[in-house]
Amino acid sequence: MQKIDFLKSIQEAKAKKDYDAMLVNAKTAMQAYPSDSEFQELLHDAQAYYVNQKLESDLLETLEEKEDWQGLQAVYLKLLSVFPDSKKLHKLLEKVRSKIEKKAEKEKENFYKKAEEQIKEMINKKQLEDAESACYEILGLDPNNRTVLHLLAKTQHQIDQEIESALSLYYKTAVPNLKKEYKAHKEDYVRV
Repeated sequence: MQKIDFLKSIQEAKAKKDYDAMLVNAKTAMQAYPSDSEFQELLHDAQAYYVNQKLESDLLETLEEKEDWQGLQAVYLKLLSVFPDSKKLHKLLEKVRSKIEKKAEKEKENFYKKAEEQIKEMINKKQLEDAESACYEILGLDPNNRTVLHLLAKTQHQIDQEIESALSLYYKTAVPNLKKEYKAHKEDYVRV
């Protein structure tokens, strides 16, 4: 193809607002005439038209309504591969990354709140070993979580109280029984 044919095909695609074809024709022209400044400019224009057309698509609107930030990011990255010089795309990509980070932070907070509620429920149901294990599991993910550290201390305190109560009961029953046994059979015991 000659230069004039490439120019004509690019202009026809632009006139029809067929920016996909315009972009393909401009890329083909650049391959045939890599150092031609006119084709470089037309390729740049084709990229801009193509990206702007895609940015106005219903798909992007739907993704934004659904708050599918990862899907939106994927589309922006794909468009950025077509037109890396687009300042608008870079701004949109930065906004969507910020929303992804905020969403992840919110999910993390909700995860920890739910875990804390479950631990409190375990403590109330006297499932202390399970509560202690859950505390250690959460602290493995977030060692500085003050609420979980407090819940762990509370759980361990209750476990200690249960152990002391059980030992106290044991000593109340075992010691008198031992004394009775000793009185009955002194010869079987060695005093230390």
